[in-house]
Amino acid sequence: MRRGGRPALAFLLLMASGGCAITPPPHGYPEGALALAPAQPYHDTLNCRRKDCERWYRMRVDRRGTFVVDVAGYEAGRALPQYSVLLADHTGDNVLARESNLEQSRIRLDRDVGADTYLVGIVAPPKAGGFRFRVTLDFAAAPPPSRSEPPPPQYELHTSSVLEVVGYGQDAVAVLIESGRKHGVRVGFRGRLIDGDTEIGQVVIEQVYPAGSRARIDGALVAPVTHETVVEIDVPVGLALGDEEGGGQP
Repeated sequence: MRRGGRPALAFLLLMASGGCAITPPPHGYPEGALALAPAQPYHDTLNCRRKDCERWYRMRVDRRGTFVVDVAGYEAGRALPQYSVLLADHTGDNVLARESNLEQSRIRLDRDVGADTYLVGIVAPPKAGGFRFRVTLDFAAAPPPSRSEPPPPQYELHTSSVLEVVGYGQDAVAVLIESGRKHGVRVGFRGRLIDGDTEIGQVVIEQVYPAGSRARIDGALVAPVTHETVVEIDVPVGLALGDEEGGGQP
């Protein structure tokens, strides 16, 4: 019994001294990633000198937002070895973010993500030695899109009949319309000549009378003015009808 016990004892001492490789746990590989609950710290260890260099964790998110990874390494009495933190997609093949600790004991990274399962790997180089760490995964949902009210209109559409055409056919230079100062029309207002459902030209108000206006044709007409043509004028919202201020001629 004594002779048979010594080799077993020697084997256990050798294992305790780190002389042999150990078998990593299932979450030592991406395919065995351990599921973590949001904001719940998990404590773990790595020992690359014993061929145990990786730990993998996963968390599912069901909406767009920010995925947050917080890893804090700690090892009393000596400096922490170098290690890296990886954020990857659900396959582990596509790395979305990577950070190394360098001389710091803590790594925090965050990335905007969509709904999916994401893997987080803690990876150390082959000669890093052993250390302990705490890993916390969390998620902050993106705020809902703003549903602010559309801005109020700046103009009210005012339609006026054409009384007379100055010029001939598509060479006309102006039109006289029946809307004037009492309708809120002012010098400089812009509008459109509409025939049926077609815009045939642009106009600018250049003279204003109490009950009518002269509108200069701005640019070329695409068709002649007819008896069905009207002018649509952009009148600023809030300009009271009957207001006698503004340009024009009496």
